[in-house]
Amino acid sequence: MKRGNRDMNHLIRDEQGSMLVFTIMVLCLLTIIALLASNNSVVEVQTATNDTLQKIAFYQADGGTGIGSLMLEENIACANRFKDSSHQAGGTLDGSELDIGIDNEAFWMNELDENTYDPSTFDPQSQRDLHYPPDDSGSHINIAMLGVSGLSPGSALQILAGYEGKGKGAAGGGGFTLHDIHSQFKGSRKNESIIKIQWLHLVGQEGTCRY
Repeated sequence: MKRGNRDMNHLIRDEQGSMLVFTIMVLCLLTIIALLASNNSVVEVQTATNDTLQKIAFYQADGGTGIGSLMLEENIACANRFKDSSHQAGGTLDGSELDIGIDNEAFWMNELDENTYDPSTFDPQSQRDLHYPPDDSGSHINIAMLGVSGLSPGSALQILAGYEGKGKGAAGGGGFTLHDIHSQFKGSRKNESIIKIQWLHLVGQEGTCRY
């Protein structure tokens, strides 16, 4: 009977050892699962953050094209150049006052050399005409412009004059300047975006110089 008790105790100790090993294995497995889940969460957060930063850069650069087109029209109106010696000019965009840093006071005269111009390698930062905000600190927008001039094809209309047949004619046409506006946003977290648009200005449609 005593021998049977010893065998039973030995069996119980063996089972307890097996349970301990099994428990440790389960804990290790759960730890690995938790680490994998944590890594996936970190990657998802980083991906979402990068996506947000890229969208911010895109929309900021897109807004820069609006500033650029506004200031271009105002610069054309001031044919001799802006006269603000501080190299800052205030404009209005959607009713909001702007304070723009100006690197080139007559940027509407920038010419586009079609033989050397490559939009994919053009650097708005090194060739900028405008920047916002003026202090150029932290996140900011660089705006650069290039333009060409030409003549619009125009149109003509002949007017019938009763029994006399075709009579007087009327024609329309005019000059224009076509500008490439490059807007570059550089964020404080190294997010960057460049947008290029073309802006058509009809000669004679510019407003009054305010500077």
